[in-house]
Amino acid sequence: MQDRRRETRKNTDIAVNCRVDAHVYPTRVFNFSNNGCQVELPTGSVMPGSRVLIELNRRLVFPATVRWAVGDRAGMEFASPQHGAMLEQLHASRSSRTGAHASTH
Repeated sequence: MQDRRRETRKNTDIAVNCRVDAHVYPTRVFNFSNNGCQVELPTGSVMPGSRVLIELNRRLVFPATVRWAVGDRAGMEFASPQHGAMLEQLHASRSSRTGAHASTH
């Protein structure tokens, strides 16, 4: 299978909420890039094309569209590329929650 991603993703393990219609699922982000992320969700809770909100906190919310869903994993494409301060906060959240220093790979 050919990888169609436009950018390298950063591995992570961040607790977020994923809002799908009227449902809010506490979940984990496993990797992210400027253009999207991979999350864990209950099997069957989303389908490709579903619109979701990835909520890191009340001020940091990423609107996204589900591009694929297999089992309990789903790939999301952000509504607009995330650059600068927003990704830095996501990356900083990763570091503060894991007790590690921010990684540049």
